[in-house]
Amino acid sequence: MNEITKNIIKCALDNDNTMTETERAEAMDFLTLPHHEPREPDRLLTFKETAAMLSVHEKTVWSMARSGKFNVVAISAKGRRVRLSEIRKLMADGVQVNRSYCPTRKNAS
Repeated sequence: MNEITKNIIKCALDNDNTMTETERAEAMDFLTLPHHEPREPDRLLTFKETAAMLSVHEKTVWSMARSGKFNVVAISAKGRRVRLSEIRKLMADGVQVNRSYCPTRKNAS
């Protein structure tokens, strides 16, 4: 909801004496409850984009998907994507990422 709409509702609440208490309560709920915000479409990310968001290697993303940290969406026989909402939730929950895969370690010994 944009600021103009919020201001119109607040003005009506302040100045409209004909509103019932139920109507006032509903208007206040409309102003304060987050479910009235428009939802952003859930974008599908490639594994490369997901890896960049999490600052890990693509193989780590595959490993995380196999271990069930998030669901993968099949878009074709070989194509897979990850929902942006799932990655945002992972990041918000502070899920620890196992960064055990590191291509530079192969020759390190």
